[in-house]
Amino acid sequence: MGWFRRKPARDTGDEKPAAGHERPPLIDRANEADAIRQALYLAGFHPHQEKSGGRVRAGYRVEDVGLGPTFLVRHSGNADEERLHEERSYMAALAALGYVVEPVTDESAGGLRVWPLGQRPALPVIDPRELVNEWLRSLTIIGEGKSIDETLALIASVNRTGTHAVPIRTPLPPDDARALESVLAWNNEIRSRQAGVNLLVEQLLIRWLAEATGQTWNQVVQRLALGIEELLPPEQPTNS
Repeated sequence: MGWFRRKPARDTGDEKPAAGHERPPLIDRANEADAIRQALYLAGFHPHQEKSGGRVRAGYRVEDVGLGPTFLVRHSGNADEERLHEERSYMAALAALGYVVEPVTDESAGGLRVWPLGQRPALPVIDPRELVNEWLRSLTIIGEGKSIDETLALIASVNRTGTHAVPIRTPLPPDDARALESVLAWNNEIRSRQAGVNLLVEQLLIRWLAEATGQTWNQVVQRLALGIEELLPPEQPTNS
C-alpha cells in the first residue's frame, strides 16, 4: 500500500475559526479597507500616490478615522470641482458593487462614508419618551395661535423630520430586499408607537376637560368633532 500526503482542506471562508484563533478586529478593519481600495482600483480609479521629488498623484484615499463602522473615502485633489466630480464617481462605482455610501455632511471634512460590504446603517432606536416629548412640544406650539404654515414649520423645527435612505439595486438582490423589509418594519413600529402616544395624551386631555366642565366623555368628544368640522375646508362636490 502506498503512502500519500493528504491535501489540506480548501478554505472557503465559511468555517468558524477555532477558539483562540479568531482574527483581531484591527485585522478585519484593515481587510475591509483594502477591499474598498481594491474595488475602486478595479473600477478604473487610481490611488493617491506620493512620488519622489515631492510629486503627488491625486487619487482616492480610504481612511479609518473613527466614523463608527464606516470608512472615509476622499479624493486627494485640491480643486473642489475635481474632488466633487471624482467622489461622485467613487460613490456610483461603490454603490454598483453593493456598498452603502453616503456623503459626509460636515463641509470641513468632505468625502464619503462607506460601510463595509454587507453592512448597512443601523436604524435609530425608538425611544417612547422622546415620542411623548415630541407630542407635547407639538401641543405647546399649537397653543400659540399661529397660522397653519407657521405652526407646521415650528413643529418640524423642534421635532425630528429626518429621512432614512435605503440604497437598493435592480434587479433587487436578497440583501437589499431584507434591508427594505427592515426599514418598512421600523417605520411601521414608529407609526404604531406614535399612535399609542397620541391616544394616551388624548385620553388624559379629554378626561381632564370632562372633569373641569362637568360634561360627560361623549359630550366632550361630540363638541370636539363639531369644532374640528368647523375648522376643516368644505367638502368639494364630486363629479358624477
